[in-house]
This record gives sequence, structure tokens and C-alpha cells, in this order.
Amino acid sequence: MRKPKLASLPVLVLTAAIMILINAIMIAGIGEPIILQSYPVSSVDILMDPNQGPWGRIAFGIPMFVEGVLAYLWIIIALLNLLVAIKLYLNPGNPATLSFLTVIFSFISIVFGGGFIIGFVLGIIGGVMGLQSRTSPGESFLGKLIRAAKLDQKLFTTLKESSNGLREALITIMFISFLSGLGCSIYISNANAISNSNAESISRILLLGETAIDFSMIGTAINFVGIAVFKWFLLSSIIYVIGSKLWALSSELDTIAKLVAFAYAPVALQVFLPFLLGNAQLVSGLWPTLMFYVTNLWMIIALIVAVKLSFGLTNSQAAGLTILAGSVYWITIYKVMIPLITMISTDYYGQKFSFPGLWFDINPMEIVFLLASCSVLIAYALGVFKKH
Repeated sequence: MRKPKLASLPVLVLTAAIMILINAIMIAGIGEPIILQSYPVSSVDILMDPNQGPWGRIAFGIPMFVEGVLAYLWIIIALLNLLVAIKLYLNPGNPATLSFLTVIFSFISIVFGGGFIIGFVLGIIGGVMGLQSRTSPGESFLGKLIRAAKLDQKLFTTLKESSNGLREALITIMFISFLSGLGCSIYISNANAISNSNAESISRILLLGETAIDFSMIGTAINFVGIAVFKWFLLSSIIYVIGSKLWALSSELDTIAKLVAFAYAPVALQVFLPFLLGNAQLVSGLWPTLMFYVTNLWMIIALIVAVKLSFGLTNSQAAGLTILAGSVYWITIYKVMIPLITMISTDYYGQKFSFPGLWFDINPMEIVFLLASCSVLIAYALGVFKKH
């Protein structure tokens, strides 16, 4: 058995620890969160002026938790994290315990900026990979997600040939949807506060760096998981029916489901939605729309790779099948199931159930049918309906 290559892991963790320490020292020096703005704004009146255009800010650190003596506590934690990283760098042979500490310290670092977020991300990636020290970084859980986002065809081929990857696929879709749900719920809560609150609340969020977070957002993220698992199974089934039953191609539902789960990897980036907040023009349209379309388009491209390797198709045929299956899936979810569930369901307070998250509707139905017809024509032009 080939020995795992862990040389890059200590470097990753050490880089993260250095960034986290620098962030902690800077926070202690200024005594408040570090706030980066797209351009200077001194008052809420200027900020919410509709003629100003989109304005955004990123805050590193949480007010009330980085002030006074607490700032020095975070420096101590950052130093402990650096000592762990140095020890791992000098002795990378058995990184499991040290990697666990790295994950814990990296999570805590979010309170004081997370090493400008980059340190937090690198620390989590390095720590989780270290917990799977007997596995090479590329074959670890996060390593596979990164490879899937990079459209690594070797990964999808390995998943296709794996006999026990369905459980990992289920964990993958749950993990991705939880991150996406958490990011969306925190973002929507703060966007609503910015759009509907008074000047004082807007000032605290945008000018002082506060971010509204409560435990209900965890519940929303869990709801995301339940909905996402169903949507994953539905999309996999539609691809399977079109490819295996209507097109007579050779593949199995569990194989398709494994590859489709990892194709969702780019959607996990939606967890970063709350890090960029701004005035109403930004939070209600530009930023969430951009994040939604970029991550979902990226996911569709990964899905084309998954479909291609599931059935052994050309790129154009895989694109055609994905477009056709995606159209059927979208109509089923957003024009049949969601309206039906919303119509017949109520919560404990007698209010209609509303699906959480960011999603975009298309009206009127004539346009939906037109787009669906276009997807059939595109699929035909790309060779989906040719006999094999």
C-alpha cells in the first residue's frame, strides 16, 4: 500500500495558524473588529441612499467578543494553535490528535476574524485531512470535495467503480446542504434586518460589524438537509430513467446517485454568503444572485461530468441529457411539489409552510413551457435521442 503524502498538510496548518495569530494581534491592537468597506461611509443615511449604488463590507471579528481583555484571550488561543501547528510541522508522522486541536482552534478563531477567513478555511481543511491521516489528502473527505469542485474526472471514475460509496454520497449531500443552509439562513436573516430594520440596527450590522446569529438558523440548516436529500434522490432518479430506461444506456441508480452527490460540491461555497453584507441594493439582489448563479452553474458543469462518466457519453451528449433531466427536475420541484406542499401544509401557528433558502421562480407558466420545449430541442440537437 502506497504511503500517504502528508508533506503539504503541516504547511497548510502552519499557514492557517500564522494568519489566525496575525488577525488576533491586529484585533487586540485596534480593540474592535476589522471592517473592510467597498468605499468609506460614515452614516446610515449615506449608506441607504438609493443613489449611492451597491456598498458592501466584510467584518473580521464579532463586536463585544473582541474588546478589552477578551482580545488577549484570543491571542493566547492563537498562540496555542501556532504551537500545535509547529509541532505538527516538525513531527507530521501521527497528526490525528494535533489535527483535532487544529479544527477546534480554527472554529474558535471565527470569533476574532478567523485569520481573515482564509486561515479558518485552511485550518479546517488541513485539520480534517489530518484526522484521516491514513488516507492521502486527495482521498480524504474534504479532498474529494475539492477534487469534485475541480471537475477531476479520475475522482468520478473512482466513485463509479466503488462498491460502497453510497453511504459516503449520502454524508456528502448532507454536509454540503448543511453548509449551504447555514450560510443562506444567516444571510437572509441579516439581509432582512438591513432591509426592514431601523437606522440603529442597520448601523450595528453594517458600520460596527455585527452579524445576527441565533439557534433557529441551525434548525433551518437541518431543514435544508432533509429537503436536499430528497432533491438529490429525485434528480438522480430522473437522470437514471432518462438514461437507462428511455435511452437504453447501461448504468445503475446507485452509481448515478454517488456521482451526482459529489457534483453538488460547489454549492457548499454558499456558506460564505454572510461574510459580505451591504446596503439594500447589494443584499437584495446583486450578491445573492451572483453567488447563486456562480455556484449552481459550477454544479451543473460538474453534473455534466458525472453524467458523462455514469453512462460513457460524449461531452455534448452528457450536456444534453443533463439539460433535459434538469428541466424535468426543476418543473417537478418548483412548479409542482413546492406549490402543492405550500398549499396544503400549515405550521403550528396556522401559517403556510415556506421553503427555506434562495431560489428563483419563473413566471408565467407559458415561459416555463417554452424553456422546457427548448431544453428538449437542445437535448435532441446534442444527440440525446439517437439510438445506441
